[in-house]
Amino acid sequence: MADGFEDVCTLYQIPDGGVRMVEAGGRDVLLSRFGTSVYAVGGNCTHAMASLDDARVDGDILTCSHHGARFDRKTGRSLSGACPNLPVYQVRVVGTLVEVKVRG
Repeated sequence: MADGFEDVCTLYQIPDGGVRMVEAGGRDVLLSRFGTSVYAVGGNCTHAMASLDDARVDGDILTCSHHGARFDRKTGRSLSGACPNLPVYQVRVVGTLVEVKVRG
């Protein structure tokens, strides 16, 4: 972990076209996968801090199942007006291992 990346799961533990909640650096991180591309954003909705572990995925859109807030799964950008953007974290896939970096 000298470069700040932490092993969080394998590629195949994230459903293709779905999400998986993991912890990295003491933070909840939501991973989304399409094929071999993986993205990492903050694991809590910025509307009411509800967990996004059961967020619905429709293309590039994550929708919070609790209040309907919507976010771009790649950039964390809020698509729901007053909600702040989700934090975005660096992620890389090494072989089949997914690694996340939550600190600069």
